[in-house]
Amino acid sequence: MIDEHIKEQASLFVTGAMPAREAREFEASMRSSLELQLFVQELRNALDLYVLALPAKPPPAKVK
Repeated sequence: MIDEHIKEQASLFVTGAMPAREAREFEASMRSSLELQLFVQELRNALDLYVLALPAKPPPAKVK
């Protein structure tokens, strides 16, 4: 069972909002936990689906 603190850390890791040092430590923790690896993959998949669901917005006309 993954506790709430680790879930929060995983969400920061997946979104890139975790400082580099903490991200390295989190990656080390993931190497020893298949459950955490699977949870992180689920978060990545959910984030990908969320991004795909956002409406497409054309760039401003002045951008070439």
